[in-house]
Amino acid sequence: MEQIVDSPKITSSILVNPARRIPLYSYVVEVGEVYKCIVTSIREKYGQEWAEVEYNGGTCGLLYPWKLSYEKVTKVSHMLSVGKHIILKCIKKDSQGMVEFSLKALEEAPEMPVISSIPEVGELYECIVKSIRETVDVVEYNGGRCGLLSVCELSNEKVSKVSDVLSIDKHITLKCIRKRHGDIFDFSLKAMA
Repeated sequence: MEQIVDSPKITSSILVNPARRIPLYSYVVEVGEVYKCIVTSIREKYGQEWAEVEYNGGTCGLLYPWKLSYEKVTKVSHMLSVGKHIILKCIKKDSQGMVEFSLKALEEAPEMPVISSIPEVGELYECIVKSIRETVDVVEYNGGRCGLLSVCELSNEKVSKVSDVLSIDKHITLKCIRKRHGDIFDFSLKAMA
């Protein structure tokens, strides 16, 4: 468990904010330390959101959506609101005093499953139909790899409309029947019969 920094170290120098003519105390912030923060605003520019957080009694830092979680977060406002207290880790401080924080840095990274990306001919695979074309369909296997399912491999019977047999995002078990070239493999539904 990491120790939370509650009382900041104040440097002896006083900075002046030229826009407001208000003296600001320069707080020492250490990269890698954990701080109690409060969300002071959520900003958006060009469709990208970020949060401004206050720590150490008035100093501001930034929190971006991709630093919130290992899960995909597109908008900061989906997880945070103004006034929310949150524990964050300082991950970056540049020479001009800009500080970035992360909530994700406090989490343990999830284990990634080990998946063989090269299928074996003759083996069965759980696939998801990703696109339907007139002569060939694109299927996804092994958690993101794409393969091909030719219309002639759908059934031993004549298939007049592919949409009668398949639909987008349909989960289907297919047999890998051959390697074309590179990493492209052909799959078959009729080979399952």
